[in-house]
Amino acid sequence: MRRNARMLGFIACILIAFLLLPFQLLAQGEMRTLDQSLVYYIPVEQEVERGLEAFLQRSITSAVEEGADHIVLEINTPGGRVDAANNMANIMRNTEIPITAYVTNDAISAGAYIALNADQIVMAPGATMGSAAVIDGAGNAADEKTQSYWLAEMSAAAELNDRDPKYALAMADRSIEIPELGVT
Repeated sequence: MRRNARMLGFIACILIAFLLLPFQLLAQGEMRTLDQSLVYYIPVEQEVERGLEAFLQRSITSAVEEGADHIVLEINTPGGRVDAANNMANIMRNTEIPITAYVTNDAISAGAYIALNADQIVMAPGATMGSAAVIDGAGNAADEKTQSYWLAEMSAAAELNDRDPKYALAMADRSIEIPELGVT
């Protein structure tokens, strides 16, 4: 009788382990679908800074090592450092794995630039993207040289994935009007 109870307990544990396996994979940042494609979900949250840059590098390296078929960046950021955003864009550009930027809430400033560097951009209902002018630590507009550099980067990121650069430029320069969208 005890032997049967132990055997039943052992079988129950194995069944529970198999039922929890998908949740364990999801918690590790990966999920296999029924066709066995491996999609890596990487959160891009909080302020864009060097720590987030290092996290993105580690995550993409793991995705490559695991043989991921696609990467989804779940973006919700108010922006941050231009240098970190530029480095993150270079990391994204140097991977062979297709990347989708999924804007869950906000892709503001440097977050908009990161999204523009993805192969595809998808936005949740009510999500926003833009307000990408460069400002200094005191909240003032950056100097003309820095603004010129940033506009060139925003335009290049849009063109990289066959997007019209005027929309990227309008995110970073309030003097650019887009009448067809009612933005003046």
